[in-house]
Amino acid sequence: MIQLPKNLKERFGSRCTDSRFECSFYGRDVAYIPPFLVRLLTRPVPDMVFRPLCAEEVSEIIAFAGRRRLAVTPRAGGSTALGSCVPVKAGIVIDLNGLKGVLGFEAGKEKVKVLPGTTWAELDGYLRRRGYCVRSYPSSFHVATIGGWLSGGGCGVGSLRYGPLVNQVSSLEVVLPSGEIRRVTRHSQPCVSWFAAAEGTLGVITGVELKVRTLPEATRHFLLASKEPGGLFEAARDCARGLAHPVYNLHYNSRSLNWALQTGGLAPEPLGRYHTLAVSLEGTPTDLDRAGESIWSMVKGYGLTMLDDSLALEEWENRFRLLRIRRLYPSLLACELLVPTASCQQYLEEVENLGRQAGVRMLTYAHIISRDQALVMTLYYSDEGNPFRYLCDASLTARIYRTGCRLGGGPYTIGFWNTPYLHLQKIHHPDRLQELRQRKLLLDPQGILNPGKVYGPTPLLSPVLFGIGLKAAGFLRVFLHERVRCDGWE
Repeated sequence: MIQLPKNLKERFGSRCTDSRFECSFYGRDVAYIPPFLVRLLTRPVPDMVFRPLCAEEVSEIIAFAGRRRLAVTPRAGGSTALGSCVPVKAGIVIDLNGLKGVLGFEAGKEKVKVLPGTTWAELDGYLRRRGYCVRSYPSSFHVATIGGWLSGGGCGVGSLRYGPLVNQVSSLEVVLPSGEIRRVTRHSQPCVSWFAAAEGTLGVITGVELKVRTLPEATRHFLLASKEPGGLFEAARDCARGLAHPVYNLHYNSRSLNWALQTGGLAPEPLGRYHTLAVSLEGTPTDLDRAGESIWSMVKGYGLTMLDDSLALEEWENRFRLLRIRRLYPSLLACELLVPTASCQQYLEEVENLGRQAGVRMLTYAHIISRDQALVMTLYYSDEGNPFRYLCDASLTARIYRTGCRLGGGPYTIGFWNTPYLHLQKIHHPDRLQELRQRKLLLDPQGILNPGKVYGPTPLLSPVLFGIGLKAAGFLRVFLHERVRCDGWE
């Protein structure tokens, strides 16, 4: 057991702890993983936790960890489900929630400087009081932090219009694994893009300067529906190409998801009968009228149904409650992938066919985040109260990921639990993976920052052993899994 040095105890006081009880709260994220599997593969409970208030304190912690060769895991909102902010080798967790607040706002340049532990809701509230707002944000708007979302990928609501978060960031303050505090820009070496989607493996972000925007003059929402998904995906591609400018956000729900929500009282009729595409527009009233005409043309051209405006508004307001289905099915397993928009319909068909074969209902939603890509989430019911069944069900997760990869996609976030898939070129081409490993070696030669993530799996999660384990789990599942009725929504 590592003991806290006296000087650090005096420096941080109650903002540091090596209490096993307090540290245990940092040993998981929002996902449930059977404890025996976690203990087999990782050491998730840190030896100590620090809660710094400034970059200088972060630097001091990392310098201490470097001298002791201790693993350091940055953590803020903890709203991921793949172990991105959970230790693999115990060590130190740096809780960044104390680095909160806006440091400066330049209205004329539409730029804001903010500390990384600030949530998106807090930043957007600050800006709206001044006539501005953020450009894009995650669906976990109220708990996800600025630094955390940037480190995890930064794609979500509004990405169709403004691109991923990294495109909106002008500069970062980062504490490197050496303990050096450095300001990086889009053109420096290392640059901003090195730290985006790096999941805290190259440095700890302690300050972010990003672009914002003035509040839109007007907004309008449409909800397109169809009993078959093909026309909706065609309409989504048309919108993404700019044929109905100015589209801010596109969100798709599968019919199976809408049916489950309606059956559980979480969505109104008649959503349960349809696949739906929510189209959100922003701009001037003239722009919105013109775009609305284009969308009506799509509805007619693709044989779609336009649902009532009140349903469209309700769907928009539910953008922060995309996982409310967990109120009905608390033991959900999930896969989050980036899938080419051209392959979304085939992905949906193959995944739902997999569900029918396995006796589970696959529930899918998607953000269209660019002209060519969708961020897709597929969920299905399991039973975390039965760890053996839960583990066997995980074999379906692997099959879903492989379906997405075969169609040109790949996992959105690597974390710990997706590292076995790194050998698939659809996630990182070997040349790209080699480039990432070189960056890691350059900045973190001791490998202390968030080890076990992004660059390669631990031995027990090697692709060969992982594949054998999942095939065995899938084989057992055929004999042991209780089938769940999938009728009632066809």
